[in-house]
Amino acid sequence: MKKYLLAILWGICLLPINAIGQTLSMSIEEAKQRALAAHQKMKMAEERINVAHYTQKALKTNSLPKVAATGIAYYATHNKKQTWDLGKISLPSSALEKMQGLAQQFPQIVPLLEHFSGGISIPPFQYQLKTGNTYFASVFLEQPIYTGGKITAGNKMGEIGERMAKQSFRLSQEEVCLEVEEAYWKLVEVRELQATAMAYTKTIDELHRVVNNAVNEGLRTKADVLRVEVEQSKANLQLERVKHGVQLATMNLCRVTGLPQDTELLPTSVVEDKIQPVPTVEGDLSARPELALLEEKVAMKRAEEKMKRSDFLPQIGIRAGYNYVRGLRINDKLLLNEGTPSVMVSVQVPIFNWGEGKNKVRAAQSEVKIALAEKQEAEEKMRLEQQQAYHYCIEQQLAVELTRKNVLQAEELNRQVRNRHEAGLDTTADLLEVEALLTKAKSDYITAKSEYRIAQTKLKKALGEL
Repeated sequence: MKKYLLAILWGICLLPINAIGQTLSMSIEEAKQRALAAHQKMKMAEERINVAHYTQKALKTNSLPKVAATGIAYYATHNKKQTWDLGKISLPSSALEKMQGLAQQFPQIVPLLEHFSGGISIPPFQYQLKTGNTYFASVFLEQPIYTGGKITAGNKMGEIGERMAKQSFRLSQEEVCLEVEEAYWKLVEVRELQATAMAYTKTIDELHRVVNNAVNEGLRTKADVLRVEVEQSKANLQLERVKHGVQLATMNLCRVTGLPQDTELLPTSVVEDKIQPVPTVEGDLSARPELALLEEKVAMKRAEEKMKRSDFLPQIGIRAGYNYVRGLRINDKLLLNEGTPSVMVSVQVPIFNWGEGKNKVRAAQSEVKIALAEKQEAEEKMRLEQQQAYHYCIEQQLAVELTRKNVLQAEELNRQVRNRHEAGLDTTADLLEVEALLTKAKSDYITAKSEYRIAQTKLKKALGEL
C-alpha cells in the first residue's frame, strides 16, 4: 500500500505546473471586470476617494462650536512652613495728637502714650501652606465668528479634493482598461501565432515525409531533404518561442486581472475581420478626466490663495466656559473651593508684518497662473495625442486590409507552387519559400488585427470614451 501511495505522490510531483493550475475561459469584458475589482491601482484610487470624503467632512466641522474639557490634579507631600513677622505698625500723627491731649487731662495714660509712640508691635504669625491635593477642572465651548474666509476656503478645498479623487478614480479605470486590452489582445495574438506555427510545423513535417519518399523513388535528391530538415529546425525553434510567448502573455494577463500566475486563460473574444469606421476627431477634450483634474487643480490653487489671504485678516472668536478649583490649604483650612462661569471674546487684528501677507498672497497668485499654464499645455498635448491616436488607428486599419490581401495572394501562390512541385516543375526550395511566405503573411495579419484592436482602444481613451 505504501508503494502505491509513494507512486501516486511521485506522479503528482511530476505533473507540469499548468496541469495543476486552473483553466479559465474569459472574454474581454470579464477580464476588465476582474481587473477593476482586483487591480491594486483601483484599490488605491478608491481609498483616495475615502480620504477626500472624510477630509471634507472634517473640514466642515470647523464652523461648528467645539466643546472640550480639561482637568488638572496636583499632589505634593511637601508642605511649606513659614513665620510671617509683621513688625510694628506706626500710629497716625493725628491719633498721637489726640492721645497727647487726653494725657494732659488724664496723666495716668502717659505711660501708655509712651508705649504707643514708637509704634504697635504685632507678634509673629506662623502658618503652614499645603499645595497638595489641588484640583482644577474646566468645561468650555469655542465658536469662531469671523476667520477672514479661512473656513469657507477650507470647505471649498475639501469639495475640490473629493471631486479630484473621483476624477482620479475614473482615470485609473481608463488606465486599467487600457492595460487589460493590451494584455488580452496580446494573448489572443500569441495564441493565434502559436496555432499558425503549429500548422506550419505540421506542413513542414508532411513535406519532409513527401520529399523523403520522393528521394527513395529517385525523384528528388538528398539536398532537397536537407533543405526541408533545416526548415524543420527553424519551424520547431519558432514554435518553442511562441509557446514561451503564450506563457508570458498568460502570466501578464493573470497579473492584471488578479488571478494566480499558474492559471491557464483561454480567451473567448476574437478580433473581427470586419473593419469598423474610425470616428472623426474634433478635438473635444471635455470628456477627458485628465482635463477635469487640471481644472480642479486650478480651482484648488485659487482656494489656497484665499486661504493664504485669510491668515492676514482679522480673526474673531468667542469662548464660554465653567471653571472649578479646589485645594490650597493654609493651616488645614481650605482656601479655594469654588466654580465660576466665564465668557471671553477674542479679536486678533494683524497690524504690521513686514509685507509677509502681501508676499504670500502674491506667491499663491503665481501658483494659480502656473496651474492655468499647465492646463493649457496639457490641452495642447491631449489634442496632439488625439491626432496621433487617430492616425495610428487609420494606419493599423490599412495594415489589416493589406495583410489580409497578402494572405490571399500567398495562399494562391502556395497552391500554384505546390501543384508545380508535385509535377516536378518547381524545386523544393521554391516550395519551402512560399510556405514560409504564407506563414509570415498569416502572422502579419494576426499581429495587424491585434494592433488595430489596441489602436481602437487608445483612440477611445484619447477621446475620453473608454
